[in-house]
Amino acid sequence: METVHREDLEPFVSTFIQVGIFGRDDEDHPPWLDKKLVKTSLCPDQTHLRIYFDLQTFVAIPLTSEVERDADQWCAYDQESGLRYVIKRRNTE
Repeated sequence: METVHREDLEPFVSTFIQVGIFGRDDEDHPPWLDKKLVKTSLCPDQTHLRIYFDLQTFVAIPLTSEVERDADQWCAYDQESGLRYVIKRRNTE
């Protein structure tokens, strides 16, 4: 299984996406958030990838997370926290 690589998210930069951060399946799931992915960068200690939704708001995902992806969705699972971070192209229908 792949781990987090900044370049994998390049096709999503400057596009409108849906973001979800989910815990275990038996937990309540928050709603999807509609955002624009503005940029990505590594954190100063090079352990997390920051995904920015504006110039100040970001989510940081551990680089050791396991990644599954296709053309329309990117999903990273952090085994330590049990969180799944999902980014998908926003449905424009």
